[in-house]
Amino acid sequence: MIYLCIRQIFSEVGLIWILPVMCLHSSSVHTLNRKRKAPTDLLIPSLSVFFILFSLPQLAVFMNHILLYQPPDLLERISGLSLAVIASFKIVFYLICDTNFRRDLSITNCSRSRIAVPRNDY
Repeated sequence: MIYLCIRQIFSEVGLIWILPVMCLHSSSVHTLNRKRKAPTDLLIPSLSVFFILFSLPQLAVFMNHILLYQPPDLLERISGLSLAVIASFKIVFYLICDTNFRRDLSITNCSRSRIAVPRNDY
C-alpha cells in the first residue's frame, strides 16, 4: 500500500516540481539571451506556468484521496475541465510562442513551388 502511494506521489507531484525548475532555468536563459541580443524563447516558461496553474485542482483531488476524504464533486469536475483545457491549449501556445513552428505552418511556406529532384532509377 505504501509502495503504491509513493509511486503515485512521484508520478503526480514529481512533474509539478520539475516544471518550476524548468521555468527558472528558462528565465535565466532568457536573461542571458536578452543580454546577448539573441532571440528569446517564451514557450517553456509559458507552458510550465500554464500547466502548474491548471493542474492545481487535480493536485487538490489527489491530496483528498491521500487523506482518505471524498473530494467534492465540483472539485473533480473542475480538475477534469482544467486538464482538458491544458490539452487543448498546448497547440495554441506552440503557435503563439514558437516562431519556427509558425513559419513551417504558414500558407506561404506550404504553397512554395516544388523543385524537381532527379532520380537514378532509370
